[in-house]
Amino acid sequence: MTNKVADSWLAASGKSLKELQADLDKGQQKMGFAIEGVELAAKIDIQRIKKSGRNVLGRLAAAKVPSQQLIVVGAHVDHLGKGASSASLARDDEAGQIHYGADDNASGVAAMLEVAESLADQRSRGQLRLRRDVLFAAWSGEELGLLGSDHFVKAFAERNDATKVDATSNHSPRGERPIYPAIAACLNMDMVGRLESI
Repeated sequence: MTNKVADSWLAASGKSLKELQADLDKGQQKMGFAIEGVELAAKIDIQRIKKSGRNVLGRLAAAKVPSQQLIVVGAHVDHLGKGASSASLARDDEAGQIHYGADDNASGVAAMLEVAESLADQRSRGQLRLRRDVLFAAWSGEELGLLGSDHFVKAFAERNDATKVDATSNHSPRGERPIYPAIAACLNMDMVGRLESI
């Protein structure tokens, strides 16, 4: 709908789009109101498009046997593209243009990879004594609703539930044990390339 059409509808109720927007921009809440003499009908066809995404995971082991707890260091590898299917903050003159991902989130991925490289190098030289395994995670589908990290958390919980040991038999339902019983901490890096102080 164009601004001109919206203004013509609002005029019947003594309102204008410009005035309403000005109030909203000031943070003022606006109550809904009836628009007299306007009927609106719409037909909406929803087309579901299914695609696959993949998280990329890498583990830095603390020892030969997996640790009881895990540290996760993550960053998302996707970005907004042209912003059509996400919460883009592009100005009107930027709409439909490529949203370069240098900060969101190439900066987070670069930082995560740097941490991985540094820890692996220290460990190979015997300068790092880890108490917990570190899982480096590159999440997919974050701009569409945190899909990659959400999938990881649900799959982690599901696997742990499926491998809980039955107290009466001392075995899990599928005879498996959880790889990691718990996540001790997660450091998720998103848009870390800015030099502004907070």
